[in-house]
Amino acid sequence: MNDLTKNLLLWVVVAVVLMVVFQSFSPKSSGAGAQGASYSQFLDQVDSGNVQKVAFGGDMRGGTSQLTYTTRGGQSSTITAPFDRDLINVLRTKNVEIVQEEPSSGISLGAILMNFLPVILIIGFWLFIMRQMQGGGGGAKGAMSFGKSRAKLQGEDQIKVTFADVAGCDEAKEEVGELVDFLRDVARATGTHVGCEHGVCGACTVRIDGSLARACLTLAVQAEGADIRTVEGLAPTPDTLSPLQEAFRENFGLQCGFCTPGILMSLDALLQQVPDATEDEIREHLSGHLCRCTGYGPIMRAAVAAAESLRASRQSGEGTARHA
Repeated sequence: MNDLTKNLLLWVVVAVVLMVVFQSFSPKSSGAGAQGASYSQFLDQVDSGNVQKVAFGGDMRGGTSQLTYTTRGGQSSTITAPFDRDLINVLRTKNVEIVQEEPSSGISLGAILMNFLPVILIIGFWLFIMRQMQGGGGGAKGAMSFGKSRAKLQGEDQIKVTFADVAGCDEAKEEVGELVDFLRDVARATGTHVGCEHGVCGACTVRIDGSLARACLTLAVQAEGADIRTVEGLAPTPDTLSPLQEAFRENFGLQCGFCTPGILMSLDALLQQVPDATEDEIREHLSGHLCRCTGYGPIMRAAVAAAESLRASRQSGEGTARHA
């Protein structure tokens, strides 16, 4: 099917949908040959003996009913008549045939479908138009292409390249894994926490060959053969805390503890490189760490206490060496 045929069919469907919608919302006549009339005109026709048949419809709710009368000339009219007890007697004296139509038993499934058909057609037509627009309207010559613009959105029928289309995709997925996932899931070093995963919060800080690094921004393959130190390596033994960890415990330098491993790793590196670090230097060094509990005051006290403890320990060691 060429583009011209597709476009013609599309616009035929559009025209049919619009016709159905307009007919559904347009006023409906009472039937073939039916004409409107007033109740007084109907009574005049009855008095003159010109009415041959009267058909009552509805169930007289609200004190009115629909009636259709046929004159002796064959013309039919439908009116809304008030409840009139004497009307039946008058019709019988005029030898008018009286018919009572069966009242409606309720809304049928067919009637419901017919009432909702225009809405369903509108929704279906709208979805079709959206798919045509997303697909570019069938190209530059499509029915939905206006002017000379050839810009189009990415549609479902366009070719996409995924890992499954590349040879060795399983190996590629493993190579792009982050170091923090390798440490937690493979090495089971769960002390390294996963925070923002954008290198902002500092919770995943580790040391790679002595240098601080964000494990969430480092690929596992990049650390192959390197010396990686996590928070689990700070304590000298499983039952003993390091001076830095002990200072945090004594000064309540943690609340939930989520940011603590990264802060400990950063402070451990700082105090090894700058043993006499001042409070301002410590504060600047920790500026790359976020504590969601906002417990920066106790963290700073613990860091300063750890620095003082390490200095005192170093001085005591130097004094012992001199005496020896």
